Amino acid sequence: MPCLRGGLQLALADARGGAFGTVEKMKFAKGTNGEKYDKTTVTYNHNVTITKILLAAYEYIVNGKSALEWVMERQAVITHKESGIVNDANDWAVETMKIVQGPTHAPGV
Repeated sequence: MPCLRGGLQLALADARGGAFGTVEKMKFAKGTNGEKYDKTTVTYNHNVTITKILLAAYEYIVNGKSALEWVMERQAVITHKESGIVNDANDWAVETMKIVQGPTHAPGV
């Protein structure tokens, strides 16, 4: 079920449990033709994939890396090995932005 916004395409798949919009770790799609990654496609979670990202989007740099890669690094669930403290980007979204943990599936999917 693609949702288009400008040149970007957001592909919504059937939910396989859990909240539809939660993230564990954003990552690039696997590359083709010998490339390690496909930077035109980012997987947000098993339900949401962003495609058709222009490579020019990586030209804006924040702290030594592209802004998109900087966000991808931080939008994750990470457990600090020594302390066991969990840093969960989903908790921040719920608490700070008042995002409600929505339905476990996309409407109409």
